[in-house]
Amino acid sequence: MAGAWGFRVAAGIFSICLGAAGWAGAGEAEGVPSRAKMDVEGPSGISYGKLERFVSGLLKDQIQRARREIAEFKREREERKRKEAEAMREAARRREAIGGAAPVEKKTPASTEETYRVSVNLNVPELALYRSGIRALRHQSAVCAAATAFLAELDKDGDEKLTGEEYKRALALYKLASRALQPLDRNGDGIVSDREIEALLAVPRNVKEAVEKALEAGRIENVRIPVYDRDRDGTLDLSEAKDFAMGFASAAIAADSDRAFYATVVDAIREAERRVMEELRREIEE
Repeated sequence: MAGAWGFRVAAGIFSICLGAAGWAGAGEAEGVPSRAKMDVEGPSGISYGKLERFVSGLLKDQIQRARREIAEFKREREERKRKEAEAMREAARRREAIGGAAPVEKKTPASTEETYRVSVNLNVPELALYRSGIRALRHQSAVCAAATAFLAELDKDGDEKLTGEEYKRALALYKLASRALQPLDRNGDGIVSDREIEALLAVPRNVKEAVEKALEAGRIENVRIPVYDRDRDGTLDLSEAKDFAMGFASAAIAADSDRAFYATVVDAIREAERRVMEELRREIEE
């Protein structure tokens, strides 16, 4: 989001850039608070008071920097105006002293006039990470849906068990897509990082194709499926297979819920950006 407003002065361009893109030494955010870290409440899962305070905190430093720059710009502009007025008075005094003639108004040629523009760019690095997180959660939901559908078609002989090659394919699915069963904040530290987002996006979306490729490459060891093969007998009975499928279904539901939450956070940041830009615009034009 960016805006620019012009002022008729001598010459030059003045620019205020807020956020990671505009400040020397400022880097991209290494992580953003997870949903759990925000500690939100309410029937919708969002406390708008807490969300507003969180977003205000993201923008606090940028706003302070912008206002310092705006104040310095105004001070320099007023000083320039004062010097120009003083120079005009001195020129008029000299003309009167020399010949007593009336002051001659001298207009500055239009070609030498320049518009002095103040460009304010509000750049919140956390916004990009939350958007990436939303994309990763959408991907997770799609992977889980594909895994659930794949599991449903594995029982080729219709004996309501996954045995032999069926079990081996279920094991390959678990190894390839088990990351899709984990939340976005994988290590539970309350921070969603680039690395966690990338790990989730790396899960194969076409699980059926990925399973076949893994089996062809011989990368799947002949071991038992953790958690779901409860009796460790190398088969998944109907109950175990259903629990396995429910694991992916539950992960998809959680991903959709988190995605809706983070979308609300993104909307709140964008709305806060809009309000701040309007406030800064008014301050610049005063």
